[in-house]
Amino acid sequence: MTTEDRQPRGGLRVEGIEKSFGAVKVLHGVDAEVARGEIHALLGANGAGKSTLVKIVTGVIAPDAGAVEIDGARLDLSSSAKAREAGIAVVFQDPPLFPDLDVGENIFAGRYPKARLGLLDRKQSRERVRSVLARLGIDIDPRMLVKDLSVAEREFVAIARALEGESRVLILDEPTASLTPDEARRLFDVVRNYRDHGGAVMFISHRLDEVQALADRVTVLRDGRNVFTGLAREASREQIAEAMLGRKLGLEARGSGGGADRREPALSVRGLSLFRHFDEVSFDLYPGEIVVLAGLVGSGRTEVVETVLGLRTQDSGSVIVAGRELRRRGPRRMARLGVVLAPEDRDAQGLVAGFSGAENIGMAAPGASRWGFLLRRVERDIAQRQLNALAARPDAADVDVASLSGGTRQKVVLAKWLATHPKALLLDEPTHGVDVGTKAEIHAILKRLAREQRLAVLAVSSDIEEVVQLADRVLVMRRGRLAAELAGSEMTERAILAAASGAEDELTAPA
Repeated sequence: MTTEDRQPRGGLRVEGIEKSFGAVKVLHGVDAEVARGEIHALLGANGAGKSTLVKIVTGVIAPDAGAVEIDGARLDLSSSAKAREAGIAVVFQDPPLFPDLDVGENIFAGRYPKARLGLLDRKQSRERVRSVLARLGIDIDPRMLVKDLSVAEREFVAIARALEGESRVLILDEPTASLTPDEARRLFDVVRNYRDHGGAVMFISHRLDEVQALADRVTVLRDGRNVFTGLAREASREQIAEAMLGRKLGLEARGSGGGADRREPALSVRGLSLFRHFDEVSFDLYPGEIVVLAGLVGSGRTEVVETVLGLRTQDSGSVIVAGRELRRRGPRRMARLGVVLAPEDRDAQGLVAGFSGAENIGMAAPGASRWGFLLRRVERDIAQRQLNALAARPDAADVDVASLSGGTRQKVVLAKWLATHPKALLLDEPTHGVDVGTKAEIHAILKRLAREQRLAVLAVSSDIEEVVQLADRVLVMRRGRLAAELAGSEMTERAILAAASGAEDELTAPA
């Protein structure tokens, strides 16, 4: 069945939406339409205006001009409550849930069905929970505690909570950011089921392969304007990427291209083990190379990096930096020795909200203080120099990092640790949640650092395309052990997935 066959009239329509924050105009007369029975992808680079448009549609902020309609009726979206009443449901990335409450209690949080005398009607709630889960094709026991669910199941609960009642529009903001490929497929089945029953879906993602697999149509925003709308099946990735960036997407060749200096490792790991997480992990990381730790979620990749840095204490094994075995480690000592980590959760672990980019960078930068006194001018000079080298937005040093886009915040984290002049840079999901243009920029930066400054780079990535594009070598983990080491022409998506899943026979099978 084609999109045109499936689409009834109606759905969500925004027309002429404009929004400014002070002197900065974020949206310039944006038009968009999500028909009932359609999955419509909304794409754009960080800062293109996607989040602002979603906040307007969901009643979080008011537009300066323009209108929002559902099924032809103009809406008063002066509050989030009015948006919900109109049938607009939204699920954000990493949705907030109550871990110690069960599935049903989370779905009805704040609006539990009540019986006589104002008491909670648990029988009615169970029936309604089972109904909404069944309607979405979700097989979860409503009595299970949320903390016992998988990441994907929590996402399903968030969708069920959003859709409990008579929703007409579902907005999904980066719903697969923390999911495995199999979990993402299960989520897509739920979304398609909602669409096929007449729902309108706005799908926001940075992953173009997901967009082409799931979406019926695509709209691209750039600098707060519509620049492209078309059928997903007819739009190539290159066409979408060029619309997002406003230019050709230039990607460097695989790896750093500089060749590793193998005279002495910058970092060595020997027989490292952590109970219930990983066993007997050994590898060398050389100056001038990029090594990527690949594997399925739960394979132990992040735990290895955190143990190397000293955030976790190993049960056995050793870590050697520049020929010196370090039995006692911690982030501060490792930083002094030239080994630093840019964590996956940049907001909670890499940055301090409420502080400017310069203040965040100055926390780690040597020379930004003297005799216990902060040297503001030196701090800002260091920060600006690092941010300029990373092609960050011009005011990133001066504004609150919480106001920056995800890609710019990631550049601030990189600048913070590059200001320490490290010998080895560890990164956990370095392009998590950033757009395709910023992703390409970060790859180019890492390759340049490896090639020109002989920096040793160890990255954890769940993005197979990124692994193949970025790595000089790939270390594949499976169930807490190193399952394969791949380099050169061996580094194919097929080989990496085969090693990660245990299908070693596919490693040598013809493509």
